[in-house]
Amino acid sequence: MRGVSAQAQDSIFRITRLQGIRTRYEELVRADKNPQRMSAVIDFLFSRPILTLRQVESALDIPYMAAKRHVDKLVAAGILKETTGFSRNRVFMAHEVFQALENNE
Repeated sequence: MRGVSAQAQDSIFRITRLQGIRTRYEELVRADKNPQRMSAVIDFLFSRPILTLRQVESALDIPYMAAKRHVDKLVAAGILKETTGFSRNRVFMAHEVFQALENNE
C-alpha cells in the first residue's frame, strides 16, 4: 500500500511541476501572432519533449515552415535546444519538460 501511495504522490508532484512549466510558457502563446498554433506546438512538447521539425509538422498537420518558425521561437526563448549540431535532420529537446517527466525526486 505504501508503494501505491508513493507512486501517487510522485505523480502529483510531476503533474504539478508540468502545470507550472506550462503556465510559464503561456506568455509565449499570448505574444505569438498565431497563439492557437503556438499553444498546440507547446502542448506537443509535453507529449514529446524530444522532437524533430517533421514530427511537429506531421502531428499538428501544419506546413513545415510554420513548424520551423514556431520551433525557432521556442529555441530563441530557451525552451527548446537543438541537440545534434547538424543543419539538417535536427533534433530538439525541451529539457525542462523532459526532466519533469524523468526525474525521480
